[in-house]
Amino acid sequence: MEPTYAIALLFVAAALGMPIAFALILSCLLMFLHIGSIRFMAIPQNMVGGVDSFILLAVPMFILAAKVMNSAQITDRIKDAAGVMMGKDYLAGLPADVQAAVKDAAAVAGKFIGDFNQKQENQYIQNFKDAGVTVIEPDQAAFRKKFEGFIEKYDPKLGEFAAKVKASM
Repeated sequence: MEPTYAIALLFVAAALGMPIAFALILSCLLMFLHIGSIRFMAIPQNMVGGVDSFILLAVPMFILAAKVMNSAQITDRIKDAAGVMMGKDYLAGLPADVQAAVKDAAAVAGKFIGDFNQKQENQYIQNFKDAGVTVIEPDQAAFRKKFEGFIEKYDPKLGEFAAKVKASM
């Protein structure tokens, strides 16, 4: 068995859905069996040598730090502090052409995300129908009629925004 066969076995095992760690172990063990002589002291030496990398040790520590910061809501405080430093009216302080570019980019991004989500939703519904699942689609007109005036009643500012959204549809 040449090393190319071991590498090919690694890729085939990974392509079949085997976790990468197990695919590596399998290909290495088969290579060791083919060679016939295994230096057993090399295995723990390489394992310890691989863990001795400070860069590799930093990755789980960063993940742990991120989880601690999220659970303690430190990241929210950092975001709020950045908002205070930049000012609440940061966008208003930009030149008019930059404001227009940012608003246009946000509109294009919002339309793209909406179209993408609609396409995915339609695909999922079609997959369900193809699988024989009964899909009940809601009556949107009845829903809109039922909740007409709801937003305006409880939050007038949000009602103005909702009216703009309805006008743009």
